[in-house]
Amino acid sequence: MGPLTILQSERRLELTSGALACFDCGEGDPIVFLPGAFDLAFSFRHQMIAAIDAGYRAIALELPGHGSSDLLRAERLPAREILRILREALDARGVEKAIFVGHDHGAKILRELIAEDERIARGFVILATILSGRMPVDPTLLFRQAFSPNFFLLALEEPGPIEEILNADIEASLRYFHRGNAAGSIAFASTEYEFFDEIARGVDPGGALLHRDDEFAHYVRAFVRTGFDASLAILRPISENHRDERARRETLDLPMAFFLGGKDGQLPKERLEGYCPRELFPRAELFVFEDAGHFPHLEAPDAVNETLLDFIKRI
Repeated sequence: MGPLTILQSERRLELTSGALACFDCGEGDPIVFLPGAFDLAFSFRHQMIAAIDAGYRAIALELPGHGSSDLLRAERLPAREILRILREALDARGVEKAIFVGHDHGAKILRELIAEDERIARGFVILATILSGRMPVDPTLLFRQAFSPNFFLLALEEPGPIEEILNADIEASLRYFHRGNAAGSIAFASTEYEFFDEIARGVDPGGALLHRDDEFAHYVRAFVRTGFDASLAILRPISENHRDERARRETLDLPMAFFLGGKDGQLPKERLEGYCPRELFPRAELFVFEDAGHFPHLEAPDAVNETLLDFIKRI
């Protein structure tokens, strides 16, 4: 099975809130994948193929409003609504318990899904992000103290301006986000994470595109159809999500694995100093793929697949 053949398994789940796209193929115990913002479920194509070959069922869900899902009309989509949609999607595919794999913001959403009912998960793999304790104050207050108003999570608070920047040239925006590691590649930290400004100025982030031309064409077609509105709507409700999160469990007592890129410009090594996931997640393991950046599953797929399948076999 080649990466593009994964597209043949795409389907639309007709849910109460509208259609949600997903890929579903293979047989056996299910592994459920969820991408992050500005991304598609197709980014897990290498992991899906490896899972199927190893005898698992691979299900990759799109975030609402992404891919061939129904367009998202809301300017803000709080996490509690996303969790409701994901639960309904899993019910529609007959999934009662699974291994969950999430990238970046997708992993943060899956944390909340599992925190609501830990029985749904056999294990949890987190790609390219760390999970911390519940913040005692609204994160936007801290962002305003630490960063400029152009910090990306503050810049998107007002609907409209960032949508206009990202949607002005869909292909250029995707080429900015979907870059692999290189010296100086997407150095968000050096610009205080003001990457919407960089996109508006046409900054070349460096690094190699993560996809072959035929694969990248799928991303371009998908985001030409939807724009980046849904990604921004999902990231926007920071304060609302913070209030909801404080009512959910902080710790998770299940097998977990953090897969991090050793050269991730969004999560530089200095931010990881002293990070001990077992303080909150007692059964967690930490794996670093030294030559990968923010997309280890695309930049080092063979190593990630081997580590992922070994982790699953051990739990």
